[in-house]
Amino acid sequence: LLALRPDLEICPIRGNVDTRLDRNERDGLDGTILAVSGLKRLGWAGRICHPFSPDEMIPACGQGALGLQIRADDRAVKAALAPLEAPLAARQAAAERATLAAAGGSCHLPV
Repeated sequence: LLALRPDLEICPIRGNVDTRLDRNERDGLDGTILAVSGLKRLGWAGRICHPFSPDEMIPACGQGALGLQIRADDRAVKAALAPLEAPLAARQAAAERATLAAAGGSCHLPV
């Protein structure tokens, strides 16, 4: 973010979306970075000021990947979900997570 806007002062905010938005207003912060999908899901799309493009901020590792867990012996559910399988996407997400782990990245240490 500082590569895009070196004039910004970054301060950490933890908590759920409500907590983060409350702190933003209470402390007079100029902005808060939150996931667009979360804001839309909560009905707060109107609060989105600047969605970042992938050129501005690379999406998080595995962003957009969906994992499903089912009972191992449930053949009907497995058959129903089979059309959703995307082996290439699964390998890509696994490679992204492995690269992140090898680099020591986490939610506390961005890479």
